[in-house]
Amino acid sequence: MARWITCAVNGSVVGRDVTPYVAITPAEIAADACAAARAGAAVVHCHVRDPATGRSSNDPALYAELVARIREVDADVLVHLSSGGGGTLPVALTTPAIAPADAAAILPPAARIAHLVPSGADLTGLDCGSFSYGTGGDVYLSPTDMLYRIADLLRPTRVLPELTVFDLGQMALAAEMRARGAVPGQTPFCIGFGVIWGAPARPAALAAMLDLLPEGVDWGASSKGEAAHRAIAPLIVERGGGLRTGIEDHPTLDGVPVPNARLVEEAARVMAAQGAAPLTARALRARLGLG
Repeated sequence: MARWITCAVNGSVVGRDVTPYVAITPAEIAADACAAARAGAAVVHCHVRDPATGRSSNDPALYAELVARIREVDADVLVHLSSGGGGTLPVALTTPAIAPADAAAILPPAARIAHLVPSGADLTGLDCGSFSYGTGGDVYLSPTDMLYRIADLLRPTRVLPELTVFDLGQMALAAEMRARGAVPGQTPFCIGFGVIWGAPARPAALAAMLDLLPEGVDWGASSKGEAAHRAIAPLIVERGGGLRTGIEDHPTLDGVPVPNARLVEEAARVMAAQGAAPLTARALRARLGLG
């Protein structure tokens, strides 16, 4: 079984009020990504932020700078860039219609991935379904026709999608996309646990997800929050999956903020305890056809 470690370096919302280690500027993100790679991550998943405000950004120039800085240091690590920007819609219960300003924040498929090819990304995540985001009024939009359109747009490029699922319905959709040939056969899956209103970090949820996972697919899993990660990470490895870790998902160990490299080292320890050795970036490139 192929297992590897992905480091979700910074995400789009974690701030310095949560951890002093979160990277904001392209230089900071690149340095942190390379440190995670040295610690054993084969994949680094990155978002860019507005350097002045620290808020999420879709600026292709920031993504290009980020990847160039990573490549100056590490030519092997697989760079996984977000394509989720422009998908979150706030819905107010007191407003019967969506305000124009809110609707304008939703990007069409081509705009969501406009930064991927110019920047030189290796991978991007396709979130396989829309869902309620958190406890407020936000809805993350990822409708089926958009997913197929993005998959079509990625087909002639060298950017490989990773199908990300947060519940059983999304797993069914991801499996259907693969069965229809909408994505390359070597496309990996990532199962997300612990996200509010998604699959809980419980053995039964993992078993149900794997029951729908297509045979022969390489997969890994993320866990939102330290408690969720500790609850299910060993079982993920035992069942044949890789681990996603990092400040975006759970910025602490034993309740204390730590750098990404330390989180990667802990993921490697969990794998070793299960008798598993994570793939190197070079080996993973070959396996995914990204050499």
